[in-house]
Amino acid sequence: MSRTQSKIGPLDCLIKNPKDFEYTVVLLHGYGADAADLFPLHQLIDNENVRWVFPNGPLEVPLGGHWMGRAWFPIDTQALDLAMSQGKFREMADTRPPGLDQAQSMVSEMLFELNVPQEKLILGGFSQGAMLSTDVIMNMSENCLGAVLLSGTVLDQKNWQEKAIQRKGQAFFQSHGESDPLLSIQMANLLCDILRAGGWQGNLLPFAGAHEIPPMVLDRMKLFLRNQMNM
Repeated sequence: MSRTQSKIGPLDCLIKNPKDFEYTVVLLHGYGADAADLFPLHQLIDNENVRWVFPNGPLEVPLGGHWMGRAWFPIDTQALDLAMSQGKFREMADTRPPGLDQAQSMVSEMLFELNVPQEKLILGGFSQGAMLSTDVIMNMSENCLGAVLLSGTVLDQKNWQEKAIQRKGQAFFQSHGESDPLLSIQMANLLCDILRAGGWQGNLLPFAGAHEIPPMVLDRMKLFLRNQMNM
């Protein structure tokens, strides 16, 4: 399979694109990363029947020096740094971050341009990408084949609780590090509770680690993908 770069809707994407495919997996990177960060995950199922799409977030964020990363919506880095310096978490459950609506619209437009039946689509991401993926799926017209939520958290809790019910039966895979210094395992548990209370089908996989995707998560993610795609 070939690796290509293409603008799909409003977003620049890296694509692992076979000639003939049935399923599409779209994964959204975290804050400060870019499309190349999650691209190696295509190796989990390097199969002619699966197309992988890795979009770049629309925002540029400085990483220090001359390095730049990408983001889906702005975050208050000063508030995050302050919370971490105090040994606390900056919880966002009661807020809908500025820029989230625009990011959700852009990803939805990209998915429309991909022209994938939702029952053949798996959507997910890491950290900020997981948050955005959750919000996009909440606002879909019907369930997608699966949601992959790696080290995410709860945003806009009241709205998510109401919309989760509309996606009853949505299959999901969720993971989170028990020692994550950025996003608490407690809020990951709350996210799982919200999804399951809304009738979503899945569980949270906690692991002894931080803000990362360790081998055990990759193994379970691979199993989830194969089960959803009947492989």
